[in-house]
Amino acid sequence: MLIPDKLLVDRDLFDWVLFTKLKLDRDEYSPDVLHEKLQAEFLDLNVPFLDLLPFLRVRHDEGFKLYHNDDGHWDTAGHQEAADRLYDFLKSKEWL
Repeated sequence: MLIPDKLLVDRDLFDWVLFTKLKLDRDEYSPDVLHEKLQAEFLDLNVPFLDLLPFLRVRHDEGFKLYHNDDGHWDTAGHQEAADRLYDFLKSKEWL
């Protein structure tokens, strides 16, 4: 299971931290590069995986708060969303 950091889920926060606060070059950084590389590796190895990034981004964009305000850990809603997605993934693979 690929578990994204809060910065990857909240694109506005990613932009603020990297490009406003740290003043990094926007052309050199993408929030999706690491996940894309990990996905490619898992696919090449034929390893089933669940990437939570798209699910958490959708929920975040819908206005759900998934992480604690003061750090990058999930709050109760974030844990529930991950548990729901993991359950669906395991069922889809007929592992449950």
